[in-house]
Amino acid sequence: MHPQYFNGTVPVEKISTPGNLDGIKLKPSANTSSSDWWYFNSQVTTPGDNSTVEIVFFNSGDFKQQPHPLSVQVTGVFPNGTRFHKTSMADGGATVIVDEKGVRGQWKGAEANFSRTAPDKPDLTYTINIYGTYESYSSNPVLTNRGTDEYFQTVGHADLFPKMRLVTGGGRTGYKE
Repeated sequence: MHPQYFNGTVPVEKISTPGNLDGIKLKPSANTSSSDWWYFNSQVTTPGDNSTVEIVFFNSGDFKQQPHPLSVQVTGVFPNGTRFHKTSMADGGATVIVDEKGVRGQWKGAEANFSRTAPDKPDLTYTINIYGTYESYSSNPVLTNRGTDEYFQTVGHADLFPKMRLVTGGGRTGYKE
């Protein structure tokens, strides 16, 4: 997918064709009134803790203020109820591959990718990688990286989710109370 809005009518695959369950549904790309996305979310199950994170890989014309339709959005809620949100543009385009191994998507320039093993295989696994740099601001609390130097652009790693099997940078993360 190219990082530009398509000028014209976009054919949409409304029902997945065989072998394209998680593939691109808008071809050649999104215009300013169409959307395609790959959505991942997680929520803590501990009573009283409303921590959540949502990661969405977009090919969407719903955000007309953006220069093109390709972006990655990370939103969520910290344990104390504070909300966070960050959108990063995929200026280098995006690629989604669906084959017998599963599905893989890469949003170039947003430094983010996802993959899912084939659904007919045992131990279905989803993997999301977000890379980038972290720049602190004097009014923000200091965040540590828990052993990884890879960050989503301007979003730090804060160990949001206790008791979850979340793996970042090859190691399991957790929340310290």
